[in-house]
Amino acid sequence: SVDPQLSPAVRRFLAESEDRIAGQARARIEQDLNRIESGGGQDSQRPLLALVVGDDIGGLVGIDTAPVISEEFGKSGTVRYLAARGDTRDELRELLVGASPMIREVGLEALIIHVDSNSDDLVAACRLSGFQHDRTDVLYELSG
Repeated sequence: SVDPQLSPAVRRFLAESEDRIAGQARARIEQDLNRIESGGGQDSQRPLLALVVGDDIGGLVGIDTAPVISEEFGKSGTVRYLAARGDTRDELRELLVGASPMIREVGLEALIIHVDSNSDDLVAACRLSGFQHDRTDVLYELSG
């Protein structure tokens, strides 16, 4: 997990990844990081985890550990955001695999991630990490 000493490295990672991390993911990372920097520490229900590579941050993953009950997998946590330095499938896979021990530590049995089917590297990383495809989201529109 990220402690205040890693904060400058995480800020550098965010600045260097500005073109790849945007919108809601960036806002959630900033919120988590601001809480840590202000002395509030990690939110035990929504920890921010960092993949540290040497003196640098290789990626970040935010997990929501509030249990979501899955009939097939039991109590599950949810990935809130996932950001890797290069967003390659290997880097994304490392982040997903790295989050697994924390899920078990808090008494959960599985991890859920919602993935845009057009994100080929993330889809591949999930499959390579052992995730199973559960269902496909469908958009229904009614005009009238």
